[in-house]
Amino acid sequence: IGVRPRVTLVPEGGEEGLDGVYRFNSKTRSVRFVGDVRPLHRGNIVSVRVLKMKRNGSYRELVVARRVLDSAGSFRYRFSLPNRWWGTYRAIARFQRDSDHLGARSQRVDFVVSAT
Repeated sequence: IGVRPRVTLVPEGGEEGLDGVYRFNSKTRSVRFVGDVRPLHRGNIVSVRVLKMKRNGSYRELVVARRVLDSAGSFRYRFSLPNRWWGTYRAIARFQRDSDHLGARSQRVDFVVSAT
């Protein structure tokens, strides 16, 4: 078919700033993400990639988690923060190409966990 699906990814529990960056307080030890793929692709795999910003401004990949889409085409993922949890992070969900749809990814989600 060659249609590119729509992939969403949203962190829960943080406050979204006017700049589109989600902010979490210093007590946060994990961030839960929810998302979906449209049109519906139950049973397919979505990869959630989480990166952390380094001091030089580049990002280092921390994890790539694979989740199976449920009957509603949705997925959930809980990201456990590393020992030094504070900092700036980025997450992206990716749907792999299949027999009738192109690959697609969500918009990037930037989030900050404060140290204090």
